[in-house]
Amino acid sequence: MDISGLSLWFVCGLGAASFAAVVPASKRAVIWFAVPYIAGAWWIHQPFAPSAASIGLSAALVAGVYLLRAPRPGYAIGLAGLLAGLWMGVMKFQGLPSGVAAAVSVSVPLVSARLRAARPAYAPPRLREEALLFVMVLGLIAAAAPAVLDGWRAAAVLNVQGPETAVAAIPAWTLMVATGALVSGGIYSLWSRR
Repeated sequence: MDISGLSLWFVCGLGAASFAAVVPASKRAVIWFAVPYIAGAWWIHQPFAPSAASIGLSAALVAGVYLLRAPRPGYAIGLAGLLAGLWMGVMKFQGLPSGVAAAVSVSVPLVSARLRAARPAYAPPRLREEALLFVMVLGLIAAAAPAVLDGWRAAAVLNVQGPETAVAAIPAWTLMVATGALVSGGIYSLWSRR
């Protein structure tokens, strides 16, 4: 499993539990959870499934919105259901049987919502905010992971080909601009300290 899959696993799992804890459990919340859960479990297996970057960025944006101001509670439980459904698909892709993946992906957010309703000390407001902040950071990492992996792969290819190929792959203007920026920054630093 690469860093992109691992970050998606964490975003979906932690996001489902965190967004479920935003809303106290109720019968209406179960319905708001079930429909997006089924949609997420179906969507992850389609050819037009969302990428790890788009899922991470979406979770980060919604967590940021909930940190700034809390929209309607139904959105939080809906997003918890969607992330749980996507999480089930991710676990199935990793080789977990469907029944186990479904049981884990449903139980984690529902237990989180139930504990928040039964025990107010389980998820006080400050802890929910910290969990949403963590979801936001993990979502941004998941969004950036594919680009970082592509960069690492490109660097590995350049290292395998040898140093003369790596120098030829970097255009001369890039080296001149980088050198000019470095020299002008050094000159400005020396000039501003006198």
